[in-house]
Amino acid sequence: MTYTAWEPAADSTGARRRAEFGVVCIELAAGIFGTPARHTVLKRWQLDLAGPFNRRLRDEADNLFISDKFKQRFPDFSVTSYRQGLRAIGAARPAN
Repeated sequence: MTYTAWEPAADSTGARRRAEFGVVCIELAAGIFGTPARHTVLKRWQLDLAGPFNRRLRDEADNLFISDKFKQRFPDFSVTSYRQGLRAIGAARPAN
């Protein structure tokens, strides 16, 4: 399985941090699930160009959730960390 992350323009530090965080999450998930952390970094234009022909890439292009409005609307909502969530998913998976 290959995971895809978007590499933003060099002058877009916020977007670059999100892309780096995505790679860290892939590595975290791979460690928890005991699988290699394979990924490909694409530039936005590559994602836009390949999206119409590749469903996985098309889905990745819309995979950005900004939680600011949600946090304002539900300030007491307890957020689960990525590590906790991945561990819970791993524990719920049937053994092979």
